[in-house]
Amino acid sequence: MIKKIILLIVFISTFNFALANDSLNVLTYHDNAARTGWNASEKILKPSNVSKKKFGLLFNYPVDGKVYGQPLYVSNLKMGSPTQDGSGTTHGIHNVLFITTEHDSVYAFDADNPGAALWEDHFLGVSNGVTIESVSQEDVNNCGQITPEIGITDTPVIDLTTQTIYLVAMTKEITDGPVTHFYHRLHALDITTGVEKFGGPVEIQASVPQTQSGDVFNPISYKERCGLVLSNGVIYTSFASHCDMNKWGKYHGWVLGYDAQTLQQKYVFNSTPNGSEASFWASGAAPAVDEKGNLYLMTGNGTFDGPVSQDWGESFLRLQPDGANSLSVADSFTLYNQQDLSDDDQDLGSGGPLLLPDEVGNADHPHLLVGAGKDGVIYLVDRDHMGGYNTTNQDVQDLPMQGREFGIPAYFNHHLYFGFAEGKLSQVKIEKGKLSLVRTVGPTLGFPGTVPSVSSNGKTNGIIWTALGTNKHQVFRAYDAKNMKLLYENKTPSVTKFAVPTVINGKVYLGGSGEVQVYGLLNRNN
Repeated sequence: MIKKIILLIVFISTFNFALANDSLNVLTYHDNAARTGWNASEKILKPSNVSKKKFGLLFNYPVDGKVYGQPLYVSNLKMGSPTQDGSGTTHGIHNVLFITTEHDSVYAFDADNPGAALWEDHFLGVSNGVTIESVSQEDVNNCGQITPEIGITDTPVIDLTTQTIYLVAMTKEITDGPVTHFYHRLHALDITTGVEKFGGPVEIQASVPQTQSGDVFNPISYKERCGLVLSNGVIYTSFASHCDMNKWGKYHGWVLGYDAQTLQQKYVFNSTPNGSEASFWASGAAPAVDEKGNLYLMTGNGTFDGPVSQDWGESFLRLQPDGANSLSVADSFTLYNQQDLSDDDQDLGSGGPLLLPDEVGNADHPHLLVGAGKDGVIYLVDRDHMGGYNTTNQDVQDLPMQGREFGIPAYFNHHLYFGFAEGKLSQVKIEKGKLSLVRTVGPTLGFPGTVPSVSSNGKTNGIIWTALGTNKHQVFRAYDAKNMKLLYENKTPSVTKFAVPTVINGKVYLGGSGEVQVYGLLNRNN
């Protein structure tokens, strides 16, 4: 591992359940544990100054691969400590942006100024005679979802109480012979130096004794697509196959939990222990977490027999950790047509769930979640009584839409914002436990659609930010959240698919191919 380490960060906070990001940090996917994608403390950017004349690209950070994970941000960090390799000391206060790449690298940048990284880690190279490389498309049977290499795909999570960033890196390692082995490793890095902590990294392994097939986690068969979760001192990772045609045999969905300070494995959950498939794809979205520490996920196509044998294809799940180191399905909602959807590869789990605030519920359904998948239907689900499985859907409401969901909506002020592939950016009202379509705007979105983010100053000056990245078409847009008027458009950004704009402190950070772009006001006097 090569390190350039010139930074000390001292900042103590807590990672709490929240519906809006009300601090100047982005520590997890889509800004908070509810996955609303809402920064409610943006006092610089507003509809009156986000325009072609006043707002635009400021600079970029060059990196060594594609950026699929959402950029994370920690503000006002005090630096000033000698590095372990003796390369020097840096003093001062920095806002810091954390970036990961598919070339298995991690960077910490000054979030306000272009230039070299404050520190960077690279997990590839030669160590003790072993050649460590990223995983190629040829290695995974040319499943083209992540190209041209697979390294760090997940969005990390940051724990400021211990000053640690957690992530999962996939590598292949070639020894004499040559013999090739594949690994997923959970890393815990000190955000002040980039140095490994808690005895890390640890190799990710798992098995479920009661499975009838595929009971052992085979690392070459899986990728860590979802964002990582930190809840009650546990780091959760979740896995999906590279594609449906898995040359290594049957695959499953896995959720694995690790003690955040010892990196010892605590929980293993397999979504189809007596069947196959039902992976956790989510197009990058992390599992949502409520205030009790329950995890909410959506599965893809696969075996379903529910409570009988614990196989959960095409389902919303609430997973409950307990003191006995078990992670079990406490409640669920399975689509009534799950078999037809599974047969047609219409994954519910192409999207991820968003936990809604109580202000949008009603007396019968005070605690709600929302999610959508490839069938283009928005499902509103009661978190307390999810509905189980029946010949008709037992959720609170179904709202059919045009297109398919790959990702997750954003929430702001009684409205949801969806960016369905083959559909348009859609504003959906949610009030008194009922969904209603308000409007659709803009051009029809190609695959894979967009994952919106929202910035506002409280409940004023709301802006919807969207980024669409495909091989043929890339565009970055901003809309007024109130009337969905287009405020800004750049048709030549560098954007990866499923890219989530990170909007904070007057800037917007976009992950791309070999770079991260930084947008903001061209003149801060605007």
